[in-house]
Amino acid sequence: MNDCNAYLLMRTEEGAGTVRHTPGSTIVYAAADGQFADIKAQDRLTIVVDGIETTRTVISVNMAVDPDRLTVDDHYGSDVTLDNMPYVIDRKS
Repeated sequence: MNDCNAYLLMRTEEGAGTVRHTPGSTIVYAAADGQFADIKAQDRLTIVVDGIETTRTVISVNMAVDPDRLTVDDHYGSDVTLDNMPYVIDRKS
């Protein structure tokens, strides 16, 4: 069986707090230190932007800074500022 025929199960979890994102950036900031402790690269971060669920893939997690930071594969909008936004994490089971 090749990868395109593999059955994929995703587990969805509500985020532990809220996040912040500045326009055009691929960095997403946690509201509190330690908030991203359970997030891993390749998890998917979903935020509702202008009423539309928008999902990005997590490239890296930086827990060495305060607050925690995620780098995602694309920005949430070049003119979109997000502040105190709830989020959902999807990951392979």
